[in-house]
Amino acid sequence: MENVENRETEGNRGIATMLNRGFLRSACEIMRVLELAATKEEIRELAEKIDGPPDFTFEAGGCEVRAIHENYIREVAQEEIEEMIKECYLEGADLPWWVDIDWKSTVQNCIDADGYGQHFNSWDGGEEEAEGFYLFNQH
Repeated sequence: MENVENRETEGNRGIATMLNRGFLRSACEIMRVLELAATKEEIRELAEKIDGPPDFTFEAGGCEVRAIHENYIREVAQEEIEEMIKECYLEGADLPWWVDIDWKSTVQNCIDADGYGQHFNSWDGGEEEAEGFYLFNQH
């Protein structure tokens, strides 16, 4: 019985090691695409974050970068751009009941005009894609 448990534990470690290697490869590729000279510790930290929530920031090579997974970018953009429009352009005003804003279309118009980088990258509006993530420099 102990041998089976040991083998299962060893097998689980093997799977975890393979996954970790995959995340490390992804982290290295992201650093390459962003042209960041990252330390081993920064690469390890990024690999751990890749395995976590789909929207996160990381630091590497003296830069702060926001990463949003491609499967969640539209949802995050919808929330944030809608909120920005309400705060900056509508100034928190309650609109009359008869005014109906098509938020999905409004946000899509913003994305079509400027891309995701204009909203998520406050530094230069740029965006990069790597390993299933949109990447935005936060300087």
